[in-house]
Amino acid sequence: MSNCGFFDCRVGLSASFGTNVTLRESEFDGTMDLTLYYASAEVTNCTFEEAVTNNLRIRYSSLSGTGNIFAGGGASTIYCQDAVAIELHNNHIFSLGTPYVQCAQYYNPPMRVHHLENNYWGTDDVDAIYALIENCPYMQVDIEPIADGPVQTETATWGAVKSLFR
Repeated sequence: MSNCGFFDCRVGLSASFGTNVTLRESEFDGTMDLTLYYASAEVTNCTFEEAVTNNLRIRYSSLSGTGNIFAGGGASTIYCQDAVAIELHNNHIFSLGTPYVQCAQYYNPPMRVHHLENNYWGTDDVDAIYALIENCPYMQVDIEPIADGPVQTETATWGAVKSLFR
């Protein structure tokens, strides 16, 4: 799916039970944005505005993504419950004063490491970022190295930019 808009919905997009989702250049606003339950998703160049609860809710699922903007949620920006694998790189991940990442687990799986390296968190203070990440005994979130400023989320040639002003 690409170039979609999800506005003022209870759940923006929900995928479950073996569904594989590819989502590109889409916008979520005013929703509990993307929910995965026993599913997988690749998310590229999407915008997730402030959410009622979470920008991403990942349960027993896998997620990869780059070039996205996650503005934050009322409960957390990213909620993962017994998540299998999370790979988010070169994104903007913000907080509304709630956890950036909140992990929960209900059984003792093998140790999982979720990779959230090279993202911009709105600050370059690694300790402040880790203070807003809730790890579990069997889940760990790696954020380092972090981007020291906003990361590029869209590319265009100089010719394309110049043509906008002709």
